[in-house]
Amino acid sequence: MFGEIKPTFSLAGDEQIAARKALLLEGGGLAKQWAHIENQLKASTTPFLVGTKLTIADVVVFSMAAQLASGWLDGIDSSFLNKYPRVKEHKAMIASLPQVRKFYAEMPVVTKEAWAAASIDIRAFTQ
Repeated sequence: MFGEIKPTFSLAGDEQIAARKALLLEGGGLAKQWAHIENQLKASTTPFLVGTKLTIADVVVFSMAAQLASGWLDGIDSSFLNKYPRVKEHKAMIASLPQVRKFYAEMPVVTKEAWAAASIDIRAFTQ
């Protein structure tokens, strides 16, 4: 998924923002990938992406969704997940797991400060 975003790091200003927004438009590279994940979650008979328990697939989708919704990347609106309600529910479910809540609660202050300095909204990882 970050392969889609990687080329935008060599751009600047309005060009970078426009390129990232285009990725989330209908037919854009990220929009296609998130739509696929949304459909996989719709087809799942469990709350998980694959199988009946938490797998690395769930953690990766959670991490990517949280990073993109955190405000870290200019041009990626934090509300983009509203188009993908199952992904949004999945992210919230993973964020509510005791192990995940503990991880973010115990994150060192210096890390939280660095995230804040980089305009990363930690709430994207905890809600």
